[in-house]
Amino acid sequence: LRAVRKQALADASQHKSAWGEHRWLYPAAGLAALCLLVVLVGWPWWGPETTQDTLLAAQDMDIMMAQDDLELYSNLEFYRWLDRTHAS
Repeated sequence: LRAVRKQALADASQHKSAWGEHRWLYPAAGLAALCLLVVLVGWPWWGPETTQDTLLAAQDMDIMMAQDDLELYSNLEFYRWLDRTHAS
């Protein structure tokens, strides 16, 4: 029985498991998973910010695509002045 036990222990020490030889992969795999998680969670906040110029360009596109009379928009400053004058 002792001889069988010694032989089994000798075989076990010589035979390494598939993961035993590559234990250094555990921290590397964990770091890779963490980096992937950070990228996936942070991606929406890294996009381009909407600026005032972008919003104005969108409004200009709305004006150009509208079927309204464009003469109203050519006198827009006058109508704004008129609104401010009568609001006081």
